[in-house]
Amino acid sequence: MLSFAATTKSSGLFRALTILLSVCAVSRAAITMDPWSPLFKGVDYASGTADASEPRLQRVAALRVDLSDPTIEFFSTPHNGSSPLETFCQTTTTFVKS
Repeated sequence: MLSFAATTKSSGLFRALTILLSVCAVSRAAITMDPWSPLFKGVDYASGTADASEPRLQRVAALRVDLSDPTIEFFSTPHNGSSPLETFCQTTTTFVKS
C-alpha cells in the first residue's frame, strides 16, 4: 500500500502531465499554403509557412511534376568514362551546359 505522500506526489505528476499534453494538443500551428503556380511546362510550385504560434520558423517548398506530359524528361549526370559507377562533381550550371 502506498503512503499518502507517494500517492499525492504521483497524482500531482499525473495532473501536470495531463495539463502539459492538453496544452500541446490545443496549441497546434496552422499551416498556410500558397496556391500552385506554373514554373515551366508541366512543373508547378507551391510554398507554405506555419503561423506565428510556432516557436521556430517553418517553411516548405514543393514542386509538382506532370509525369503524364510526354515532353518532360529526366536526366542524370553522365558517367566519367574512366571509373565505372562514378560521376564527376558538377554545379547546376555545368550540368545544364553539358
